[in-house]
Amino acid sequence: MWGIIKKSCDSLINPLCFNLIMAAFANTVPIFLFVESIIDFNYFIYFLAAELFFWIVFVHYYTNHDSFSKKIALKLDFNDVTILYYCFSILFFLFFVIQLKYFNFGLFLSERLAVFKDAGGLGVISRIASFVTIFNIFYLYHVLDNLKKLPIQIVFISIIVSLFVLAYIFLSGAKSALLQVVFQYYFYCVAFKRCMPSKKVMRTLLCVAVIGSLLIFSKYNDETGLSGTIISLINRMVANGDGYWYGYPNEVIETLEPAPWYIDLAGPFLYGLRIKDYSESIPGIGTQLVYAIMPDKYGMMIGANSRPPIWGYVMFGNCGVAFSIVWGMILGIMAQKAKTMFSTGIVGLTFGYILFMSVLAGITDPKLTFMSLFDGFIGLVITGFFIFIICLSRRGTN
Repeated sequence: MWGIIKKSCDSLINPLCFNLIMAAFANTVPIFLFVESIIDFNYFIYFLAAELFFWIVFVHYYTNHDSFSKKIALKLDFNDVTILYYCFSILFFLFFVIQLKYFNFGLFLSERLAVFKDAGGLGVISRIASFVTIFNIFYLYHVLDNLKKLPIQIVFISIIVSLFVLAYIFLSGAKSALLQVVFQYYFYCVAFKRCMPSKKVMRTLLCVAVIGSLLIFSKYNDETGLSGTIISLINRMVANGDGYWYGYPNEVIETLEPAPWYIDLAGPFLYGLRIKDYSESIPGIGTQLVYAIMPDKYGMMIGANSRPPIWGYVMFGNCGVAFSIVWGMILGIMAQKAKTMFSTGIVGLTFGYILFMSVLAGITDPKLTFMSLFDGFIGLVITGFFIFIICLSRRGTN
């Protein structure tokens, strides 16, 4: 993967760099399984072909050196963006209180993803909160860059809100959650400021993110002490290939019964918009792999990473190689468009970042791309509503 990293990444905190390193760890698993004669030769050849073609096509369509968009932002000045920020912050605090009172946070649950299990329509809270936290962090970076130019009350409010946002991210229990703050700093610098990230700030953010991740790992760690936490961290990195580990030995991958490919991919939209009933949903490929290996976990909201070679094979058999080619093209084009299709400004930056992160999610599991895009869709609806209200009020004032 080193050649791909060199060609596609310009910084250690480029989120693509992190995902490529994780993909490299994942790819060690089928190689290990083959060397140890634990999997069939045909699976190994399929894996090599699918991964090779995926990355060839992805790198062909994604060029790291192209400049970001120079489109003029929506007709929103910074005052309008600040109003939008206040609206989002009120929403965030409302959801924070609701979750605190009626639900829980992933950090305190054995199943991190089960926070809104059986919550009905209130599960949309996590979708909206995901979008709002991204927007708020970008706004904070802009405020910190302009401390001397902005009123003290804006600076004070943004810092207070951001502390709660960081707490919310930490309490989610996602082990790499705080890395998102680092990735956003990269995106803010290269897409908004047109410069590379400051090494001093980059080191500071990385230290905070790593320390936060270690604290979260210590919560889930079976071992004690720092050494046990670090071992858990290393295990998690190798676990990026858990789909291969569960699926290839003993041909477990042949026993899965997924939903049709178009239902599986579009599920976040179909079930999220109530076009289909959740009671009719079929567990995803990664979840079925866990259930097959650990039946005692049946019914839990858990899953392995069904990376494109795994997902493509389960859905299309050996023709999954063709899926890898198409998927690599789609993700490469999306990653390129994320840099050029949105206008400058914090609003455009937020949607560009979500689209780019949707691409990276698809490297881990194709279904995750559509889950991320659904978050962006919810954010688009809410943003459009508030912008409409702002424009109406401005017209009324004029």
